[in-house]
Amino acid sequence: MTATTKGMFFNDLIALVKKERGKAEAEAMCRELDLPTEFRALSAYPIEDEVRLQLAVIKRLYPDKDVKQGMYELGRTSFSTFASSLLGKVGLTLLANEPRKLAQRIPDYVKMVNNFGSIDVEELDDKQVRLVYQEMREYGEHHQGILQAGIEIMGFEGTVELKVQRLEEKSAHELETDFSLLLRWQ
Repeated sequence: MTATTKGMFFNDLIALVKKERGKAEAEAMCRELDLPTEFRALSAYPIEDEVRLQLAVIKRLYPDKDVKQGMYELGRTSFSTFASSLLGKVGLTLLANEPRKLAQRIPDYVKMVNNFGSIDVEELDDKQVRLVYQEMREYGEHHQGILQAGIEIMGFEGTVELKVQRLEEKSAHELETDFSLLLRWQ
């Protein structure tokens, strides 16, 4: 089975390049990657293609950052993309701006947009939750950025600490990883 994610994230990455570097640069990037310039938001596309696109965007928008730092920045953008989508608006309305509820729902949200990996939630106390990700096809830093943005959008101060247990890079754009994220908020 091919690991997939939703087209809305491809569109967001392309829109970022359009905004920062112009339409011609975004189109050139897509041509270089042999990808279309538009994707159906809720259709599934190979995660390997999204990772290739992410790497190309990082190269263009964050040339002074390494891949992991760039993935963190793109993760922050991904949360905003999800939050502004119909799926996200409906889902986030149910959270009532509570980081604990966000953490508890992350496994469901990830399943809405990806067909790979698993996530377990460990509640540590009233201001801490650990998420344990298994067999993911994205960098842990990407999910760290997603959750950091989520906490901030909800109006809380907090941190998201990443601990990588396993990172197997099969190629520049194909990986499998296990990691955990410790969320703390005030």
